[in-house]
Amino acid sequence: MRLLAFIALAAAPLAAQNLISAKSGLVHYVEGDVLLAGKPVETKMGVFSTMKPGETLATGLGRAEVLLAPGVFLRLAENSQIKMVNAELSDTRLELISGSAIVEAAESIKENKTTIAAAGRDVEIRKDGVYTIDAERVRVWDGEAAVGTMVVKGGRELALVADAKPVKFDDEATDSLYRWAKRRSGYIALANLSGAKSIYDDSPNSWRTNGWYFNSLLGMYTYVPGSGRWNSPFGWAFFSPVQVVRFYEPVFYGGGAAGGGMTSGWDAGRGGWSPSYNPNLGYSTIGGRTGGGVNGGIVSGGSSAGAGASGAAGGGGREGGAGVGRGSGGGRGGN
Repeated sequence: MRLLAFIALAAAPLAAQNLISAKSGLVHYVEGDVLLAGKPVETKMGVFSTMKPGETLATGLGRAEVLLAPGVFLRLAENSQIKMVNAELSDTRLELISGSAIVEAAESIKENKTTIAAAGRDVEIRKDGVYTIDAERVRVWDGEAAVGTMVVKGGRELALVADAKPVKFDDEATDSLYRWAKRRSGYIALANLSGAKSIYDDSPNSWRTNGWYFNSLLGMYTYVPGSGRWNSPFGWAFFSPVQVVRFYEPVFYGGGAAGGGMTSGWDAGRGGWSPSYNPNLGYSTIGGRTGGGVNGGIVSGGSSAGAGASGAAGGGGREGGAGVGRGSGGGRGGN
């Protein structure tokens, strides 16, 4: 039964499509009571509704996630309503009618403009970051927004009234909408790992720009940068197809007296192949940081001879077994 379910999921609609469309406003995820143009949002696998100019998306006891320009997520709180004014990717415009919304913006805002009107003021997203907007204020957790001639930078908020000026706020005091948005961002980042790898396996050179990619195995869209890696302000990493292979392909750790190496079950200092998964990127993976010697090293189940002679300068590594990243005089490295 599970096998049949997996096959059905893999064959979901839109399985190999990269971009959603040339428009903003795809309603990607909903919870609870959510209406688009006065009708309940359809939630079938691989089927997504899209906001058209003039249409409103309203939540009761529910929340919604909307994809705008590539890498720009708008997440709507309970008892909120937003209207699509212009759905062009290069100049997306929405109006927050009531309630509150949080925006997570990626590096693509350099090419695509996103503006949200609230309380009669235009809030323009200037830099990648996280922004909370409601009828009373705009709060910039990270990034930079422009409200008329006023610039609001990270860690500051601006009341949407005449003559107001940006003031600091406690960015450690998050609310339920912020925490939900962070969880949603994490799920989409996980979908990036297999999505970007699928692009690489099919044609690594076919993906040259920032875009949305449909991960058919998970039944959701994810953001894939055109090159390099984008780090979300929420702390998640989004990889391009070329970068993501570092998570999947093994890396050789050289051995030798000066080079350290990774040894586990073979002679210390000999070196070998090891998965390059990095547990420090926010994902549950295997492996760890290496250090010690010239190239660093991890020794497990044996002596510390595999670590290089310059372990002290190399910074050490993660301890496992008798010695870790230690050379002559080298101490334990930090995680």
